[in-house]
Amino acid sequence: MDIKQTLKSWTLLIAMIAGVLSYFIYINIPFLDSTHKFANIALPIIQPCLIFAMLFIAFCKINLREIRFKVWHLWLFLIQMLIYGSIILLLYLFPQIPEKLLWESVLLCFITPTATAAPVITQKLGGDVAGLTTYCILINLSVALCLPLGLPLIYPQEGITFFSASCRILAQIFPMLILPFFSAVITQKFFHRLHQKVTRTKDLAFYIWAVSLAISITLATKYIVHSDITLFDFFCIATISALCCLIQFSLGHKIGRKYKCRIGAGQSLGQKNTAFEMWISFTFLNPVTSLAGATYAIWHNIYNSWQLYEKERGKMIH
Repeated sequence: MDIKQTLKSWTLLIAMIAGVLSYFIYINIPFLDSTHKFANIALPIIQPCLIFAMLFIAFCKINLREIRFKVWHLWLFLIQMLIYGSIILLLYLFPQIPEKLLWESVLLCFITPTATAAPVITQKLGGDVAGLTTYCILINLSVALCLPLGLPLIYPQEGITFFSASCRILAQIFPMLILPFFSAVITQKFFHRLHQKVTRTKDLAFYIWAVSLAISITLATKYIVHSDITLFDFFCIATISALCCLIQFSLGHKIGRKYKCRIGAGQSLGQKNTAFEMWISFTFLNPVTSLAGATYAIWHNIYNSWQLYEKERGKMIH
């Protein structure tokens, strides 16, 4: 494998390292101090735009007739909902449990919906993009309904109703998942020349994702650096998120293998929308659990980097 191909295989890992280094280099350049406020405003705007662009490209390449419910969707859905419900019940019955922070981290890692970037990675790995897209939409909409039902039981908030909480969650989902999907549908149906140009692009969505990932890791690094928890608590949360990542990818692969969709099911359950994950922690849970989302982003992208490397070597198991 030549150097160019090796760099291509490890694009995600390189983007992660670039994200970490960018943060530390940026904050240690004195004459850029005046731009910090602008960066804090700009990055959260730029990232959704990148996600919209890469999803639009990925969705344009999907055969819309293949967007349909499959049996493995039900199994993944049940896993996420049963674990979510069980932990909500545990924390409701035992609100003073010593390990509450860790249980919240587990809850967060499991109930967070599939990453909006998952179709791009699945496409790159040669998986079932249509099946994953179906589940991605299903679980994101389901989370918008189930979170307002369960989380107020452990963290009651005055003035927040089921309807208002659902609307806030849907507002996070719509621009980064639903809007690019329907934009791609309209393009396929009515703008054939544009659709042909988009479908001819090779790996563009993947490299847009790499840039978006670098921004995500930069923001995750910021959350970690500015957190006030002890090193021991951070280690515990990071370990929990790593175990949750391993378990979910393993379960997804095992279920997917049975239905000849190992890659799609693995990504559906294992790759999480970490920006949304951290938003949930700040909005509904103990904000410290945002570190579970930040570290989960690192773990699932390391795993995906390894999968891409294995695919380039011809060792990917479908």
